[in-house]
Amino acid sequence: MRTDAMPIVDIAGSPHQRGRAHGEALRPQIAEMVGRWSRRVEQRTSGGVGAFLDRFLAETDFRPAIARWTPKLEAEIRGIADGARQPEEIIFALQLLDEEWWYGGAEWPAHCSSLALAPRGGQPARVAQTLDLPQWREGLQAVLRITDAEGGPAYLFTCAGMIGLMGVTARGFGLCVNTLIQLSHSRTGLPVAFVVRGALAQPDRAAATQFLTAVDHASGQNYVVGDRHGVAMLECSAGAKAEHRAGADRLWHTNHPLASRDLAAGGIGDDWRTDSVLRCAALERRLADPATPAGLAAVKAVLASRDDPASPVSIVPDPAASPDKGCTLTAVIYEFGDATTLHYTGGAPSATDWATLRVG
Repeated sequence: MRTDAMPIVDIAGSPHQRGRAHGEALRPQIAEMVGRWSRRVEQRTSGGVGAFLDRFLAETDFRPAIARWTPKLEAEIRGIADGARQPEEIIFALQLLDEEWWYGGAEWPAHCSSLALAPRGGQPARVAQTLDLPQWREGLQAVLRITDAEGGPAYLFTCAGMIGLMGVTARGFGLCVNTLIQLSHSRTGLPVAFVVRGALAQPDRAAATQFLTAVDHASGQNYVVGDRHGVAMLECSAGAKAEHRAGADRLWHTNHPLASRDLAAGGIGDDWRTDSVLRCAALERRLADPATPAGLAAVKAVLASRDDPASPVSIVPDPAASPDKGCTLTAVIYEFGDATTLHYTGGAPSATDWATLRVG
């Protein structure tokens, strides 16, 4: 998707009103998302979408955690379903991206690369990532500009119909993510999309970090948090929270745990051992030396890098490959100086222009 083609949807009001505005504004894209998702499920499972949904939702129980930690999002999901004219249980299932991966209903693309730079030498703090998902989602990217009673706006990057994947708020902090499917999971924890929204609803970075350490997590995930004063990476899973390189002023991460040892039973195979490790090494080569400049242009270059053609940071869609192959749907850079600034792309940054927005 071209960056200038990625829709920015304003949603405000009560949780249900916000969801309804999302559903109405992106109704065609959500219908396309439901259709593509349904076809992928049917190709991977027996019995069709209905049978998979019945089994998935019967064998997991995320709603009590959602009601405890992020109760407003239940109404927002109902609003999305109403506005999009889609069944609520399907819209709910679309939120369970990481959870569907470990449950076994989807291929896991071992991608997403992130970095965080503390303020130093006159440079503002920066948090950045590529968001890499199966390429069947390409063309369904969107930005949600949310204004609510807690203050705003907040910019959430998402795929049509989802409550959010990562974001930055005018309250002066932002959040990025990396899947760590190797870590333990819980069928009763708080799913990742809800963790993201719950953290971004907090008043500041300290409260967001406290939220991340307090909740019961459904899935293994690395959460990257930053504001004008500093940055951190926190690997969270069902059984542990572990900070990666506490106090370091340059951090990078891909899709294998670097701090936590709370591994899932049974393992997930070895594909990540090549791709994730190679991408992590590429980030390290570009960022580890404190004498190497790390300004905005350098961060953009890191996110656009393709040092190893087989395992690049910036992944361009490949029409000849499987729809489940990963590609970069967007890249983001949050800058936290006197103002909060957002730089973003609508696709792989090696092939797509950047746009800039002032957040607050």
